[in-house]
Amino acid sequence: MIIGITGYGFSGASAYTRCLKEFDDIQSYPGDNEFQIIQEPDGLLDLMYGIVKSNRRVYCNTAVNRFIKCIHGVSNAQLSRQTHGRFEEISHQYLDSMVNLSWNGRSNYDPDDVRHSLDRRHFYRINSLIRALLKRGRIHIAWPPDKKRYFAFVNEEEFIQKTKQYINDILTASSIDPKGDVILEQVFNCSDPLSGAEFFDQDVVSLIVDRDPRDLYILTNVVYPEACRFMPNKRELEPYIEYYKLLHYNHVDDPRVKYLKFEELIYRYTPSVKMLEEMLGRKIKRPGTVFKADESMVNTQLFKKYPQCSKEIAIIEKELEPYLYDYDSAEKCAEFKPANTRIY
Repeated sequence: MIIGITGYGFSGASAYTRCLKEFDDIQSYPGDNEFQIIQEPDGLLDLMYGIVKSNRRVYCNTAVNRFIKCIHGVSNAQLSRQTHGRFEEISHQYLDSMVNLSWNGRSNYDPDDVRHSLDRRHFYRINSLIRALLKRGRIHIAWPPDKKRYFAFVNEEEFIQKTKQYINDILTASSIDPKGDVILEQVFNCSDPLSGAEFFDQDVVSLIVDRDPRDLYILTNVVYPEACRFMPNKRELEPYIEYYKLLHYNHVDDPRVKYLKFEELIYRYTPSVKMLEEMLGRKIKRPGTVFKADESMVNTQLFKKYPQCSKEIAIIEKELEPYLYDYDSAEKCAEFKPANTRIY
């Protein structure tokens, strides 16, 4: 079984990873590193769209080039470390198995021809000037210069089969048995929690972990603002609330998807563990040895510790009321559901 654990960013997903380590025979990706190669930008889902679903020859080349940059990018450096340097080799072998041909050529639509720092109109003016100078000097070379272009033609079934083997090869090179139960953090997207599940041979469950928006605001806007620039975090309340609403907009009704609260694992540890036991079909063996609910309690109700943010918290409580954790109620549920309609 693949146990995908995904959070919305600083929402406490790693708490469930630690709890699941208290079960026997469950592997986790080494070093608790995230496994984002499927759903990250220019990752496997984008590659599949580019060479299988778009049916555009220009986009096929773009998708392959971007995937090559992705596998050599900083975001996947930990995959190289965990596979003992084999990640790039495995990735290129995977890509070679699908690319039908490559050649040195050029297209105006090739990626990185135009950078953000260079206006497209200036780019074409510069190229036109260079071509004019080459022509005047009777210098017969292609400009802009050629670079590697790719074309791939595979159907969806073939792509999925090759991708399953690719992921198995990465896990195996990371000393993980791909046929066993494996925890992979951030392997899926919280807004589309089963996209990419087809790339695994095993059954898949997708755990989406949420956190009280009051505490999330304190963490991302006050305590760790430098680390949380991936979201609105300049203590500008309106963008934060809008971001939270939109991020929680979609709810997938599927037995393979469970929406969990970080606070539930702390304040209702026993029923939360029972839910995990039922999901996995096994009993916990070492409760409280890896995840310590009492110690994690200090990371809750943070909004009460920052009275200078009381006005902002009051607005959050009004605008994001369905997502607040009710610390006082005895009737709590170990699963929450995002709204299928926007909260306005």
